[in-house]
Amino acid sequence: MTSTPDKLLTARQFRYWTRVKRITLGILGVWITLILGSVTFAFGSTQQLFGIPLSYWIISGGLLLSFLLLVICYAVLMDRLDASMNMNATVNSRDAQANAGDKDEIQPGRGRADRH
Repeated sequence: MTSTPDKLLTARQFRYWTRVKRITLGILGVWITLILGSVTFAFGSTQQLFGIPLSYWIISGGLLLSFLLLVICYAVLMDRLDASMNMNATVNSRDAQANAGDKDEIQPGRGRADRH
């Protein structure tokens, strides 16, 4: 990661992408830690279900739930980041589409009723 903004990015965009990388790497680090931690304890049980230790099944279910929780956390963190930096792509693209073209030009589905 570079410490100076790329020539193609503004300072604001550079700060945004730096924060996106930090959030992504943080959540990825938590996910890797959960996986490696669970592997350590997965085969400690002597009870088996379909030839696989029962603790493996329980930890697999826990990892699935933790993955879903991490996805939700990522979505919330990114929404907050987008809102704090005013980087909402949906609103910006909608505004760009609304302002595109000639104001008097009749566009399919957007034309005036009095023009034919």
